[in-house]
Amino acid sequence: MKHQPTPEQKARAEERRQALRDLWQKIGEMSEEQRAQFAERVGSVVTCEGHPLSINNTILLAYQADNITVVGGFQQWKKAGRQVTKGQRALGIWIPKHDKQEGEQEQTDKPSFFIFGSVFDISQTEPIQ
Repeated sequence: MKHQPTPEQKARAEERRQALRDLWQKIGEMSEEQRAQFAERVGSVVTCEGHPLSINNTILLAYQADNITVVGGFQQWKKAGRQVTKGQRALGIWIPKHDKQEGEQEQTDKPSFFIFGSVFDISQTEPIQ
């Protein structure tokens, strides 16, 4: 049976999502030049699968924690032979999603929508024993 979150857990999750929305709005109000300068200052961030994150997600992560370098979701880290250390808090990013039309083979470059995703930096993980 799947665990149902308590009202308190739901409230904390909504607070966290709202905080990320507020950060995203702050990033959206930056000029392209400001975003590029900010991203240059903090450096690039990639996923544990080697995909670079967007400038916006890089900035979003920089607002949440210092020295983020390589990120991945819980299952991505498991596939990479690492596990999230107990007690670590996830960082939030926006993940692009594509609507796959019936009979469509390839996805377009432009996402249809974004979902909230949780990732962990490599510093929050350890090798699986």
